[in-house]
Amino acid sequence: MSDTMLVQDTISYNIAVTACGGASNWQGGLHLLDGMSVRNIFQDSVCHNAAIGACEAGHRWQPALNLLHDMLHAKATPAAVTYSSAIAACEKGSHWQLALKLL
Repeated sequence: MSDTMLVQDTISYNIAVTACGGASNWQGGLHLLDGMSVRNIFQDSVCHNAAIGACEAGHRWQPALNLLHDMLHAKATPAAVTYSSAIAACEKGSHWQLALKLL
């Protein structure tokens, strides 16, 4: 019988962070994103978008904006979906004034 090994790469983390968003588990999404840093796994925009989406699903505007800031600081290019999720997180967290600043 052979052992199966799970390969931890950017794609597998993207899938896991996206699943956290679908389950409104924003803490799990952020935990996975942190784990990527610890393991020196490249964090692409897909992973950041998924984590921001998880924060949106959990109505957590502050971590969503922190992730957007981190992307900009890392010179990553946020997509329209990045801003859309961050804006929605602000709206769901009753911080519509911050959402307007992202437009």
